[in-house]
Amino acid sequence: MASRAALDTLPGPVLTAAVLVGLGVLAIALLERRTPVDPGFALRVKRAVGVAAVVLAVVGVAGALVAVGDPVDRVQTKWDEFKRGAGVATDGQAGFTNGFGGARYDYYRVALDLVEENPVHGVGADNFAQDYAARGRALEFPAFVHSIELRTLVHTGILGGLLLGLALGAALLAAWRATRVEGGRALSAAVSVAATMCALQWAVQGSADWFWEFPALGGAAFALLGVACGLAPHRSRPAEARDAPAEARDAPAEARDAPAEARDAPAEARGAPRGLRLAVLGVAGVVLVAALASLVLPWTSAIEVQRASKVWPADAPAAFGQLELAADLNPLSSQPALYEGTIALRLNRLDRARTAFTEALERDSREAYATLALGVIASQQGDRRRALAFLRRAAVLNRQDAVTLGALDRVRAGERIEIPALIEQFQILARNADR
Repeated sequence: MASRAALDTLPGPVLTAAVLVGLGVLAIALLERRTPVDPGFALRVKRAVGVAAVVLAVVGVAGALVAVGDPVDRVQTKWDEFKRGAGVATDGQAGFTNGFGGARYDYYRVALDLVEENPVHGVGADNFAQDYAARGRALEFPAFVHSIELRTLVHTGILGGLLLGLALGAALLAAWRATRVEGGRALSAAVSVAATMCALQWAVQGSADWFWEFPALGGAAFALLGVACGLAPHRSRPAEARDAPAEARDAPAEARDAPAEARDAPAEARGAPRGLRLAVLGVAGVVLVAALASLVLPWTSAIEVQRASKVWPADAPAAFGQLELAADLNPLSSQPALYEGTIALRLNRLDRARTAFTEALERDSREAYATLALGVIASQQGDRRRALAFLRRAAVLNRQDAVTLGALDRVRAGERIEIPALIEQFQILARNADR
């Protein structure tokens, strides 16, 4: 609740400052357009602004030193707080509103361990949550590493990091070329600098948080970086090439210089055979269809899962049918089976629940919830040995989960776990996590 309250106070001051700055820049721009500015005067203004900026920076640093006291001691205190994980959010949500608190240090510790163990190809996309559940020390369940750089290295290894670095490096190089003022390109250079700074601001904050998960932030950052790249100067063609007919400009140089008889030869004689071109087009079509299927099928599967989660109280058979379809559409995901098992548990259909959770483990052997559920079902059916095996495994997969540890203690004590009580515990945890 505290983090959301802090977020609620941000829009007012930020928007007010942005509007005031925008109005000020607009007024200066209108004044500059209507009243030509002497170059000498403009140079003096620039120098004055530079001096004022330096003075303000010095005053700001001095004021900060007075406010915080000993800077070395302040930095050491904040570093100790960061390592200790002080100030962890009570709602289980870590983020930039926690300052130096939260459990990010522990996130980074686990992330660096994973990079060391899987340096080349990483652990796979979006698998950090399971690794942190098994290795983390904080009572939190982060889905992300809270760092663009570490997330890339953890999930895709050095190969993914190199690809990302090359892509961003090329974009920043193009943006830098756009900032070089030549002739009348001063406006383009200024726009490029502003757009690049917005993208860099997103990247800096994304280095210590999960800003890329907000489409409005990540999309805007990359769009502005694209604007900066698009303003880069392009190489101009020679005048004779620009004045040539369109057909001549589009033809290869050898074709333009070749005799008329060679230019009039059949297409097969001039270039690649028709069969090869068709084969290339066919392969490209297959790749395109596969790429679309890899996006559309999981998306459709997720829609079916959402529908099933809403209709099962009124029509359980229809919900089970939708979940079976979702499992067929996305054979790599364990989510449909997890939902099916949970619904079956609520309906006290233990055999179906056991089958569904077993299928979930076949798709993802590190699924802690499915392992816990199978242990609970075994306990309910009186199979203490099997229940202990599953619950011990669940405690390894999610060593900080209070529900799992409590269930294991109860089975060790010879008690049976009542499924309704366990479901109520999960509901309480879900409500706390949503706050």
